[in-house]
Amino acid sequence: MDPVTLSDAISSSSALSLVHQVAHSTAPLPTFASGLDALLDHVNLPLRRGDIVELQGLPGSAKSSLLVHLAATALLPRTAHVRIADHVLTVPVGGKHAHVAYLDCTPRRLDLVDRLARLMRHHLDLAIRRFRAPRGIGAPRDQELDSLVDECMARLTVWSPTGTLQLAATLRSLPRWALADGNAHDELAYVVVDGMSEFAWADQHAAASSSSAASSSSSASAATRRPLRLVVDALAHLRATLAPVVFVSQWVFRPEATLAHRSQEGLPFYAGHYPSALWPSILSSPPPPSTSSAAASTPTNPLAPRPGALLPIALALHLTLHPSPTPPLRRGTPLALLLSEQRRRVRARERAQSGAGESSWGTALGGIGGTEGVRVVVRRPGGHEVGSFDVEVWEREVVT
Repeated sequence: MDPVTLSDAISSSSALSLVHQVAHSTAPLPTFASGLDALLDHVNLPLRRGDIVELQGLPGSAKSSLLVHLAATALLPRTAHVRIADHVLTVPVGGKHAHVAYLDCTPRRLDLVDRLARLMRHHLDLAIRRFRAPRGIGAPRDQELDSLVDECMARLTVWSPTGTLQLAATLRSLPRWALADGNAHDELAYVVVDGMSEFAWADQHAAASSSSAASSSSSASAATRRPLRLVVDALAHLRATLAPVVFVSQWVFRPEATLAHRSQEGLPFYAGHYPSALWPSILSSPPPPSTSSAAASTPTNPLAPRPGALLPIALALHLTLHPSPTPPLRRGTPLALLLSEQRRRVRARERAQSGAGESSWGTALGGIGGTEGVRVVVRRPGGHEVGSFDVEVWEREVVT
């Protein structure tokens, strides 16, 4: 046989791709969002590298807060080295000690880094206090916490794309960025795309303008499909190289556009604002695996596009967030009374935690003015409901 022909028949792959393919197929990943992890463990549906998770909800339904919590748990170290008296001891923290690429599509929100720092500082403070308390040693010093938070923040990189094309270009460049000097030693655990629907209005306007100015329907269709399709292709390339877990949040454009079926608790599901031909839908079941002998004899790549799939990516999970209904305020209710009621609820929660053997240094120290009772409904491909869990958002703590 001609050597050239023989070499062409041998498939090849980069070492980076092979390593992440093995990690994708063998390593289930906890999110450290206890409610979500408990649900996935109960139905034996682990989150794996390369999975794409979509969050959807009305504005103000704690989507960004949940994403910030997930990012913080990834950035936090597994253990922290803390000086106690003349000794340096190892304190269990429970993070991933990994890198996070955070693509914030809402650049007007300037408090992202501050919120992450507050969450991580509070978590580190609690971990060190729990470790020191039985030993009769006081609270950690500010310098200790500042140094640990700085170490965590060094594993965070934030981008602020201003359009769908910039978002696609950023996603496409992440594998090359991850291998650049200074980044290769850290594992990229999460890629967070916060508020991708922020660009949908501009894309619709551009598509409408192109449609009216185009001389043919084919050019108008191409103009409509190109930006979002580039994002999908970039995500497919990212899965085939680094295989991080990707979280994408989108807000609900039309609250009245609900699906016919509801959750097991009667909560609505919302229609997506991107066509299923352009963006994956959780309602689409993955195609059944091939049973042909040729397919059985060929090793499968878990990150490769599935035969018959309309898009090169699919959603692994869909989270729909529902804030609790806000009771109407009585006319003339003073603000001091509202704050007093909220403090009472916080103290009740703290007492309940203490009675269960948990730390009482949590939400009450996290401040007043949080969001309680956000219900998160989890679905798997095909739209099958997995279950639900609650999220509470406070100044320095997100409780799941």
